[in-house]
Amino acid sequence: VFAPEQKVVRKLRNLLVNQGLTEAMSWTFTSVAEIRRSGLPESFENIVALQNPLTEDCAGMRTSLIPNLLAMAEYNAKRGAQRLSLFELGPVYLPKEGEDLPFEPMHLGILLAGQAHSAHWAEKARATDVYDLKGWLETVSGFFGVPLSLSAHDLMAVFQKGMGAKVLMDGKKV
Repeated sequence: VFAPEQKVVRKLRNLLVNQGLTEAMSWTFTSVAEIRRSGLPESFENIVALQNPLTEDCAGMRTSLIPNLLAMAEYNAKRGAQRLSLFELGPVYLPKEGEDLPFEPMHLGILLAGQAHSAHWAEKARATDVYDLKGWLETVSGFFGVPLSLSAHDLMAVFQKGMGAKVLMDGKKV
């Protein structure tokens, strides 16, 4: 028996896997060094610190899925992967001032790298691009029955300049 929100998460996971993405599962632990290495802004460095961390690399709880997804991309690229189509769906941990427990919103991260597909008789091989990611955004949007839009925006140093976008729902950043 699942709570209603867990049923939705489970259905979204199944949809993304059935449509061709591979689910990635990573530690919810992180460190300020990992956040800096990923190029995220300083605001992401405000992590929920653990009293008894496993290691220095696991000193706190993650504030973003991006560092782990980038680490997975690096790991697979070093081993010769030609194509990556990953997603991670899980909580991030955001400290709440004056509270012992953090806010734990569920986040979805999608990473596409390398070839969109292999060459075959009807089409040449091509690299993934923003339109592939936009297609996944439309899949998620359709799942929730909520129209989403993109707005050009330079997000953070981790993304190539001029290649970022904000996802908007009813004109508000998602």
